[in-house]
Amino acid sequence: MPTKTMTQPFRATATLLLLASLWPGGIAHAQTAAVSPAKSPEAEPPKPSVGEQCSSAYERAQTEKVAGHYVAATAAALECSQIQCNAAIVKECVRFYEALEADTPTLVFSARKYEGGELTDVRVEMDGQLATEQLTGRPLAVDPGPHDFVFVHPQRGRIQVRETARVGDHARVMEVTFADPNAKAAPPPGTPAADVNREKKNE
Repeated sequence: MPTKTMTQPFRATATLLLLASLWPGGIAHAQTAAVSPAKSPEAEPPKPSVGEQCSSAYERAQTEKVAGHYVAATAAALECSQIQCNAAIVKECVRFYEALEADTPTLVFSARKYEGGELTDVRVEMDGQLATEQLTGRPLAVDPGPHDFVFVHPQRGRIQVRETARVGDHARVMEVTFADPNAKAAPPPGTPAADVNREKKNE
């Protein structure tokens, strides 16, 4: 019994000491929280209305066409021809879109082997940008004007071509022919024909 009587005051004292040690920190934390000003969220710029978006797309379609960017102009005309736009703008954008579709040139890439046969595992770059990872036979819309193309085959190397896309030229086929990587090199210019025939007989 004496042991039990001495243990209860000891526990009570320990609890008081623990609360005393924690109390100042709790006060300081509460004061800090009270003094710290609340962070106000940054005001977001107001989003343009549907009408403003339609007008912007309509103007962009016209300026892009004047600049010769038919692909971007077609995308803008399609955007402002959506049904949520004003009826007058929709009508004008549909007309503009149809005219651009008729005028925007499209190209179809093709590649063949010199020894015969078609290649599809060819990557095509246009003006330094990737046009397609492989040949699919589908037309690609491009802006009118001259463009630099690079056809790349993993075993047969690269072929560079410069072509001009013309307004209204649809599904124009651009075909390149890759050399046979296993073919022997041709004799240098000026090699006598007799020497060439002799080499063939010795093979």
